[in-house]
Amino acid sequence: MSPIQNLIVWLDCCYSEPLNFTFSELTPKIGKSYSLIVTNRRFQMMPQGINLDPSALKVALLQDLNPSSAGIGRVTTLTLTQLIAAYLAEYRQPLFYLNLGEPILLTYHAASQHDRESSSPRTKSSCPYPGLRPFQVEESSYFFGRRDLTARLLNKVRLSRFVALVGNSGTGKSSLLKAGLIHSLQTGSSISGSDRWIVRVVQPGEKPLNSLVLALLNPDLSTAEQSRQLNQIQPLVHQGANGFRKILEVFFRDRLVLIVDQFEEMFTLCQNALERETFLDCLLGAIAPETSVSEVSPHHNWQSDSQEVSRFCCVLSLRADYLGQCLEMQGGCFSNYLQENLIMIPPMDRTTLREVIVEPAQQANFSLNPDLVNTILQDADYGSNTLPLLQYTLFQLWRQGKDLQVDAYRELGGIRDSLNQRANLAYEGLTDLEQETTHHIFLTLVQMNESGVPLIRGVVNRDLVTPRYTVALINVVVQKLVHEQLLTTEAIPLATGIEQPFLIRLAHEIIAQEWKLLQKWLSHRQDNLRKKQKIEEAARIWQNVPIKTQKNYLLTGTVLKEARKFQEVQPQLAPSDRVPLSQVAEVFIQASIRAQRSNQAKFVALIGIIPLILLIFGGFQLYQQSQFQRYWQVVKDNQGKRESMPRLQALETLNQMGQSLSNQDFNEINLQGINLANANLAKSSFTESFLTGANLSQANLEKADLTQTELTGANLTGANLSQGKLLKSYLTGANFSKVNLGEADLSGANLMRINLTGANLQKANFAQAELTGANLAKANLSNSNLTKANLWGVDLSDANLNNTNFSHADLTRVNLAGAKLKGVNLEGANLSNADFSGVNDIPLAQVKSACNWQKATFTEETKRQLAQTKAAKFPACH
Repeated sequence: MSPIQNLIVWLDCCYSEPLNFTFSELTPKIGKSYSLIVTNRRFQMMPQGINLDPSALKVALLQDLNPSSAGIGRVTTLTLTQLIAAYLAEYRQPLFYLNLGEPILLTYHAASQHDRESSSPRTKSSCPYPGLRPFQVEESSYFFGRRDLTARLLNKVRLSRFVALVGNSGTGKSSLLKAGLIHSLQTGSSISGSDRWIVRVVQPGEKPLNSLVLALLNPDLSTAEQSRQLNQIQPLVHQGANGFRKILEVFFRDRLVLIVDQFEEMFTLCQNALERETFLDCLLGAIAPETSVSEVSPHHNWQSDSQEVSRFCCVLSLRADYLGQCLEMQGGCFSNYLQENLIMIPPMDRTTLREVIVEPAQQANFSLNPDLVNTILQDADYGSNTLPLLQYTLFQLWRQGKDLQVDAYRELGGIRDSLNQRANLAYEGLTDLEQETTHHIFLTLVQMNESGVPLIRGVVNRDLVTPRYTVALINVVVQKLVHEQLLTTEAIPLATGIEQPFLIRLAHEIIAQEWKLLQKWLSHRQDNLRKKQKIEEAARIWQNVPIKTQKNYLLTGTVLKEARKFQEVQPQLAPSDRVPLSQVAEVFIQASIRAQRSNQAKFVALIGIIPLILLIFGGFQLYQQSQFQRYWQVVKDNQGKRESMPRLQALETLNQMGQSLSNQDFNEINLQGINLANANLAKSSFTESFLTGANLSQANLEKADLTQTELTGANLTGANLSQGKLLKSYLTGANFSKVNLGEADLSGANLMRINLTGANLQKANFAQAELTGANLAKANLSNSNLTKANLWGVDLSDANLNNTNFSHADLTRVNLAGAKLKGVNLEGANLSNADFSGVNDIPLAQVKSACNWQKATFTEETKRQLAQTKAAKFPACH
């Protein structure tokens, strides 16, 4: 490796032969900086008739690098290229440059000597620490610690159509995109011509397609013009790849860099699988512009130096814990794409963390106490949460006007407790009604999934309004919490109304992890929150359909009864335990009640004595049959509709009336939250349907087809799924207690962290299934197929694994204590850190046919026996 740390190349190619030069092979190295300037590109010559001796570049260099010149102060490779670009623009002289890594200091202009040696008093308005919010584009001068990553990111964007920025929560992905990437692109300081590129940022949210449409609107247009543009763009986005390519062709003449921040919201907030697929189809269609997504080869060359690359580039940021779900999207195409264009963000080490603390203060002409810096570095655990907690602590120290000393730092609670203490103080400083409103706001912003993991969502201020919490009260409390850096707000494009609505978000998801009072609220209210979320989702669907069809989406029967009970009990609870419904949900319930009363009145008026007459004449069965036909007709009328509340309610009623739902076609529909306990669903098909949170306890699903079905959080306690098809289904968080999965096909299914304790899985097919962290203790897996399955960290203690096929499966850190392994196939399986210490009758030859068996845990006696055993087959390990 070359010892050169800084490389500067200036090529003055005026009056030369055509230039044959490319930067495509230049890749930034950690700790190295590059600056290249070329004053002529291919087949471009200096204009005739201009007498420049010396050349324009030489004049610019002599002028801008002269220390006695009155200028901008520090002259680095970044500022030099900007000065040269401005000078050469007068002569229309082509300029091409590339700056990667740290700016290289070249000289100081004489006029700035005093500025370098002086320092100005610290002021609150010049705080160089952003707290919990990300660094913004205009704050790049305070952004430190990620120069190497910024250089790698810029180089990827320069050469590729796609790059994925992946890191744990709190590693600063959004800051890197804004203060690092976007700032460099918009100023054109690193890549020549990038200041002409169009940069758009989208955060998917609950409705990613709507978010994408709004992000693509031209911000320089008037509101009326934006409305017209929206009407043109919206239908094209919903067409997927072809429509999105048309948008690029018509509305974007220069290169579009689309930044998808917090891509994990595609899973945490968006519940519509079709919308997820269409969003991804748009991106992939633009990345591979001449190919439909279904035709993209997994081995497609995603990088190119052609003109085609310059039209579009997608940059997405993603939390590392959602990488696995991304790798399963779009049939493997997106998976290969991600793996080939991945930039992982590591946690900061002590050196970079010191830079993050010290350098911004120096930029603000203030020197930190060395004891304070060392104390903070000692307190930091260098995990992913360190960065936001550090920024918040320094922001609070600075804002309070205190000397940045160790005592003041300790008084705030230090890096570990400053956020919790400050959030408590902010809450205690509110009035009783404002505290109650804060409780309401936070429990609307933070939802809980079925596994008890908090999910952060954005909410429009209008949607927080209830009869008790007026819009004025909501706005006052939100502004106070924004001031405390607990919330952020942003305007909504093209929003209408007397008062401009705005979107409210948690300032950072670290708040849900570190503020103990919020955790207490969430813990107490998890069950009620689930009920509220179900009602609110039904209300949102009802509100968004055409008025003439709204009556079909109202609540009825048991569902309405439960919603009314939930609504009526809220005022009786203590303020801290309430989960009030939004105004839309309140109106929705009242509309459902009115409709039910109207239907009951009509029913009584029309048929009055008919049931009695039917009973008298033995016609009750005929009456009951007519009721069955009525509900089946509702199901039939809604055939082909993805969303239908009437269908869901009809199916629940039919099940309660004892009707069999076997052999039915429920493909590609939303049955989220449906209650079909004890239902007979044998041989029914639910392919690509949504059964998130559904109650299927004790249901008969024998031979049912649940291929690619969303079953997250579903209750399948005691259900019979024998011989069922669950290929590539998503089952995370589902309850499979005492379920029968005998001979079921779960190949490619996602069963991460699922509880299958004691389940019957005999002869089940788990080929290539995702079982990371699952609990299979005491399960019967005899004669099952787990070829190439991922069982990282799975508990298989006391499980029956006789004649089970684990060939080429990942058994890293698997607990096999007490498991039965007679006839097991371990050929090519990964046994790194697998625990065999409590296993009797270990198949020694099979163990030695596996990969990394030397890294597994065995008793000393087993190790001795293994040393004398030959492998059943020599493993092909990779």
